[in-house]
Amino acid sequence: MKKISTQLCLLFLTLMLPFAVQAQRLFDQQDPLPQQYFENRYLGNPALAGADTGLSLSMGYRKAWKESADAPVSFSLTGDYQLLRTLGVGLTVFNDQAGPLKQTRVAMSYAYHTPLNEEGTEFLHIGASVSLDNKRVESLKPGTPAEHVLKGYEGYKNAIGADLGI
Repeated sequence: MKKISTQLCLLFLTLMLPFAVQAQRLFDQQDPLPQQYFENRYLGNPALAGADTGLSLSMGYRKAWKESADAPVSFSLTGDYQLLRTLGVGLTVFNDQAGPLKQTRVAMSYAYHTPLNEEGTEFLHIGASVSLDNKRVESLKPGTPAEHVLKGYEGYKNAIGADLGI
């Protein structure tokens, strides 16, 4: 029975992969923390919440172009915990600021880790996150180079997002 459920899960994931890739292309945006994914696997993939035993906390900070007054600044704080050997939860708080553009995101994740072998050393990680996103334009200073471009842009105040990971 366990072998059949694992095979069905793998079949489902194989069939869903092309749709997930296409959805990623449709909604792809520039991600401000790409290099920090190497240090914090959970930041890039909600399926890795609780993949390791115990509580894992991580904080990241990046400021580009130190000489510039409105340089992009990114901050992230993540925590994930393995509830059971097969269940994990996580929380991400993220803030990004690039000139007058601001983004704040809070996400909660749930992950299921199904063993792929009898020894329990290899796992298939499946996870989902639900997030509250806030994107906005702070007050523009007169003379800002992109002032005429951003004048009518309001961004979106609050939006609910979702991420899936394997």
